[in-house]
Amino acid sequence: MANNVNDIINDFTNFLTEHKNIIGRQEFSDDLISYKLPPIDFQVENKLSAFIEKYPRFFYFENALENFSLNGVGTASEMSENGLGRFSAISKSVRELKNKIISNWKEDQIDFPLICGSMKFTAEHSEEEWQDFKDSDWFVPEFLLVKKSDLQNLIYNFVNRNASIKKQVDKFSQRLDGLLNIQNKIEDKASNILSAKGFSPKAKKKWKSLVANTLNKLADNEISKIVLSRRVEMVLSAELNWDEIRKYFVNNYSDCSIFIYHNNKSTFFGASPERLIKFQDKKVTIDVLAGSISRGKNQDEDKELESEMLSSSKLNREHDLVVHQIKKAISKYVTKIITDKIPLKKLQNIQHLHTILQSELIAETNMFEIIEAIYPTAAICGEPRDKALSLLKKIEDYRRGLYSGMIGYFNLNNEGEFVVGIRSALLHENKLFAYAGCGIIEGSNPEKEFEETELKLKAILNFFNEKNKSK
Repeated sequence: MANNVNDIINDFTNFLTEHKNIIGRQEFSDDLISYKLPPIDFQVENKLSAFIEKYPRFFYFENALENFSLNGVGTASEMSENGLGRFSAISKSVRELKNKIISNWKEDQIDFPLICGSMKFTAEHSEEEWQDFKDSDWFVPEFLLVKKSDLQNLIYNFVNRNASIKKQVDKFSQRLDGLLNIQNKIEDKASNILSAKGFSPKAKKKWKSLVANTLNKLADNEISKIVLSRRVEMVLSAELNWDEIRKYFVNNYSDCSIFIYHNNKSTFFGASPERLIKFQDKKVTIDVLAGSISRGKNQDEDKELESEMLSSSKLNREHDLVVHQIKKAISKYVTKIITDKIPLKKLQNIQHLHTILQSELIAETNMFEIIEAIYPTAAICGEPRDKALSLLKKIEDYRRGLYSGMIGYFNLNNEGEFVVGIRSALLHENKLFAYAGCGIIEGSNPEKEFEETELKLKAILNFFNEKNKSK
């Protein structure tokens, strides 16, 4: 590998030399320099914990079914914002960056993801455990490793501060060496739950009362659907093993999008079954998941539950509300909408009614315009959105943060993918907060809704059950 690394450093030097009139110049100090490395043998498998330990910021995203993964290591540039103007702020930052980037990418490589991060469920003051993430929290990683099928690309990014070419080469050489030689610690302590809140009969009774009281308020507030959530809290004995977390998700939730977003002392992670939206070649794809039921203990019971869900007027009404809301919200930004009712998405312990919406962006439409129009959807908030959101702020006794927020990545060419931050948890220092929600409409049963949240929490909690834990 030594010769290969030396060749890369020489290639990087040549790249900078080609732009010697820009590198280190004060008038170009805000420019982003993006360098795609020549092919190099570098694997990230079994190194996630090492990345999180070494780097203050780390982002991991994987879609196993599409054979795609993205690793964002370190921070080259940050585009974060608090407050209600977060959508327009990120759109403006992207426009500005597009005019201030120097790269060695070929024209057919402009679809590289470049920016990754998240947005919280709402733009407002959050609890202490969410302070490491802003309302809109995006960044250009210093190193970006993108895998798609058999192709792998490693990109190095830095902002063109006042530094000579030699200093930039020395910095790159040092950073690359640290990346390529990173290893997990040999010692690996099992992480156990020392204490827990939110699982007691008293907590269950309180949450069921919340559902019952909310049902009584729907008509008065002219709300057809609202999505209530639960939060449970645990204290852990040791840091989580992030490579074991990934293996657990891959083994049990391979048809979900796996994400791990670490910043400072906090890590938000999960396996989301719901793609909020994807933009590619001007095409738009939206997943709608709403209406859920458990999986059966055997094939016959599973088919019975499937039939029960498909014939349930309550669950189909809940699902159709979401489809209608999204189609209405995107109508002025896209061409004809194609509706593809799957009709089911089956996960390990739960199955959902599932619809895919496909369309094409109208010219000049910015992807964050359409995201702002649909988000948060009725699948995670309610309908009408503003009235449901207003009621949620009054009745939920915590702020959701990134739970039911959006996680994803995008490039400078109006392309990207964003998933809903569900089946998720936050690790803040030694405290783990896990979340689950369910849609409440007229006819909802508080006991059944509680059972649904229990099913959804298992996506996180079963990791701690040794018989389900990947070895």
